[in-house]
Amino acid sequence: MRKLFKDIARVVSMDEGDVPKRGGDLSKIGLRDGVDILIENGVIREIFPSGRYGASDVDAVFSAEGLTALPGLVDSHTHSVFFGSRVDEFYERTRGKTYLEILESGGGILSTVKSVRNASYNDIEAFSSGLMDSFIENGTTTVEIKSGYGLTEKDEIKMLEVISNLSKKGTVDTVPTFLGAHALPDEYKNKKDAYVDLVAEKMIPQISQNRLAKYCDVFCEKGAFSVSDARKIAESAVGNGLRMKFHSEQFTRSGTTDLAVEFGASSVDHCIEMNEQDIEKLSKTDTVMILLPGSELVLNQNKFAPARKAIEGNCVVALATDFNPGSCPIQSLWLIGSLAVLKMAMSFEEVLNSITVNAAYSAGIQNRAGMLKEGLQADIIFVEAPYLNELFYFVGSNPVKIVVKNGKVIRSVL
Repeated sequence: MRKLFKDIARVVSMDEGDVPKRGGDLSKIGLRDGVDILIENGVIREIFPSGRYGASDVDAVFSAEGLTALPGLVDSHTHSVFFGSRVDEFYERTRGKTYLEILESGGGILSTVKSVRNASYNDIEAFSSGLMDSFIENGTTTVEIKSGYGLTEKDEIKMLEVISNLSKKGTVDTVPTFLGAHALPDEYKNKKDAYVDLVAEKMIPQISQNRLAKYCDVFCEKGAFSVSDARKIAESAVGNGLRMKFHSEQFTRSGTTDLAVEFGASSVDHCIEMNEQDIEKLSKTDTVMILLPGSELVLNQNKFAPARKAIEGNCVVALATDFNPGSCPIQSLWLIGSLAVLKMAMSFEEVLNSITVNAAYSAGIQNRAGMLKEGLQADIIFVEAPYLNELFYFVGSNPVKIVVKNGKVIRSVL
């Protein structure tokens, strides 16, 4: 089926510059005026000067008069499959409790683990499916989702199966990441080595064999898992065909960067406590620094990731929500973009590249998403933005008017 989107004010293709983008290429956005988009069978067939095709040449015509076309956004770090709520923690932190104190007292991640273990597959799928609607409303068409709230073989597999099935509904694509090393479950409280062995020797081979995940992640942090633990897990993951990601340098500096470079990690995420040596090492690789300023906001932190040093140091940078029930209940990449401008001194062009093409690269989907380009999947959002730099100026607003997924209009507020 051929569909024509016409009367577009401008197309921001994001296909200008090398992929992944770094340095000066992060300021290139591929702006084109006076063009239409032809979609055929869910794929972008042509982006061409307006007027070349008419209604008689296609099966359907859609007007995007006055709107700007962008690639569907890619959220490259989320924990958006879970069950239950941790709203109480939101208020506990305002009374002085820290994230790590809540975790050490049996709350935090472990609170959600209890909810997930007690919930059925159908309960979790229905709850998480509802969460996807909010991503779509905000123009996010691909979501990386981590497990990590089960922490048993059965419950981690249950989560990964939900993640896979969410993609089959046809509204968002999901990228599954196994995060069995998210926290130490209560039953292994004094047996961390045994739990690391369980993750490395039993969970990972089973998950890989059943093709339930594309990536493996480890939360390297005080009160969670050490670099030594992460090494054992990474050796198993890479040996079983999974690529690594690391929750890295969030609250304390663990030295995860060296491990990430050694194992050719897809990404290191958070990065708040990274130093200049870490940045220099990453600049020589294609490992993406995924920055998550929403977490810093919700956790009431004053320190944000060193985005400017990373960009000027020639690192590959992306932005994501870190959406989760505890430390970041934010699903809008527009809000994350505003925080990146305000708290990390990023330009609007750098932000756009960080939530599209570089985010897609970090998820290994750069050949089908993250840009508007002939031959790529027709994931397109149409936004109201008379001036592009206003996209992150109206903090907390949502400029999205039309969402197209695989060539199908799945949301319109016109």
